[in-house]
Amino acid sequence: MPFALRAFFLSVILLLAGAAAQAQGVNKCTINGKVVYQSEPCPAGGASGTVRVDRAPTAEEIERARAVADKDRQRMGALNDTRPATPAAAAATAAPKPADCAALNQKYAEAWGRRNAYTRSGVSVSGAGVGQDRTQEDIERARVAVLRAGCKLE
Repeated sequence: MPFALRAFFLSVILLLAGAAAQAQGVNKCTINGKVVYQSEPCPAGGASGTVRVDRAPTAEEIERARAVADKDRQRMGALNDTRPATPAAAAATAAPKPADCAALNQKYAEAWGRRNAYTRSGVSVSGAGVGQDRTQEDIERARVAVLRAGCKLE
């Protein structure tokens, strides 16, 4: 469990424990068929029971808890901003380097050059042999690599 989340839960538990330590007792009495809640013990002849009522947190305690929660949320947000969810997300967010685009475009141009060489050698596109098919596949692979890297085809 991340540190910020543990700190948040610990602060909430401590606030609740402090409030429970200062709980007050309230007596539930049945007098003449009516249920009455009072701080004094029930009079003789009335059915009684004790109910614990925790005091409400003060405005200062509420404000302190909100400040801790806000601080924890900011820390969690900072962790999420700096750490990608998966390695694939990290790879997707990495910006391509200008040298990468030039190299990818060079491979794309070389694939077209091989295709043009096969075409000039007299192999027809309609009756393409293994070499022609491979050059078309190389062109497509190079084109996809350039576009996936976020580069512009040149």
